[in-house]
Amino acid sequence: MRKHIVALVLGAALSIASSSAWALAYTISTSVAFSNGGISGTIDPVTNLSGTAICLAGTCTSSAAQDWLLVSITLNGGSGAVDRIDYSAMSVSAIVGIGHFSDPDETPTSGLIPIASIARFNYDNPNNSALNLQAGETTDRLFAAFSPLGSLPGPGFPPVIPAGTASFTISKAGGANFSVQGSIVLVPEPGTLLLLGGGVLGLGFSGRRRR
Repeated sequence: MRKHIVALVLGAALSIASSSAWALAYTISTSVAFSNGGISGTIDPVTNLSGTAICLAGTCTSSAAQDWLLVSITLNGGSGAVDRIDYSAMSVSAIVGIGHFSDPDETPTSGLIPIASIARFNYDNPNNSALNLQAGETTDRLFAAFSPLGSLPGPGFPPVIPAGTASFTISKAGGANFSVQGSIVLVPEPGTLLLLGGGVLGLGFSGRRRR
C-alpha cells in the first residue's frame, strides 16, 4: 500500500512541475471548419511551441510571461483568397503583441493591434495580390500575446457565447468578411502526458508485485 501511494504522489508531482513550463500557452480545443462566400478551410490548434517566434507588433515576451493564444489556418483547395485574419478572446481586452513562428508556410505581410481586443494579421492589401492567403495554403503558426498573466481563457458573454471562446474574423480578398468561434484550451504538453502515464505505470507495477 505504501508503494502504491508513493507512485501516485510522485506521478502527480512530476506532472504538475512539468506542465507549469507551458501552462500559459493556449490554443483551440479542436479544428474548426468554415465555409462562407466561396472561402473554406479550417482553423487548427497549435500544440508545437518549438522554433523561432517573430513579433509583428507590440510586445511579445514569451508564453511563460504572457498568455499566448496560438492557431494556424488552412484554406481548402478551390477556396477563394483571404487578405486579413482577425482574432480575439471574447470579452478580453488585453492583447499587447502579435506575431508568428518562422515556419515554411504562408507568412503575414504585416500585423497590428487596431484595438486592445483584436489581433490582426494582414495577407497583403491591395486585394487579390499574389501575397494573399490562397487556396491550399496554410499560415505560419500565429499567436496573440495577452497581458497580464491570467487574462485567458476569458469569461465570454454567457449564455449567448460560452466562457473561454475565441472569435476569428476572416476577410475575403475583394469581398466581405465572416466570423467563426472556437473553445480556448491550454496547449497540451507531451511531457505531462508521459509523466502521468509513468505514475499510472508505477501503480501498475506496485499492484502486480503485491499479487
